[in-house]
Amino acid sequence: MNRYLLILVFTLFIGCDDIGLQTPHPCRTSTAIAVTADDEPGTIRFDDRFAQYVIKSAPSFPNIDTQWTHLVCDLAEEFQVEGLQVVFSGTKRNFNENEIPNMLTGGEEFFTVVITKLEKLN
Repeated sequence: MNRYLLILVFTLFIGCDDIGLQTPHPCRTSTAIAVTADDEPGTIRFDDRFAQYVIKSAPSFPNIDTQWTHLVCDLAEEFQVEGLQVVFSGTKRNFNENEIPNMLTGGEEFFTVVITKLEKLN
């Protein structure tokens, strides 16, 4: 009986990665392409939820309820500056449902992005 209980507990610890308890990896490609960004303006911010810099932006038809958070694959150190205004292009992918963290604002959407172009604006 004790042996089965030990196996069950061990299996639960190993299986934690399968239920979305880890932070999503910014360079994963498991979801369908959501949008291709083309010269999209944004602001570099450090996001504690992911312990990394992200690009915050809004759609071209902004409203009070919509904000996009982009986890960037291999963001160059020169761009890791809080508040830096940038313009970027690349492939954006939606997060899977179980990977979405607590939202800071209502209407926040999450993407990973593989950058093809990134330029400073200020």
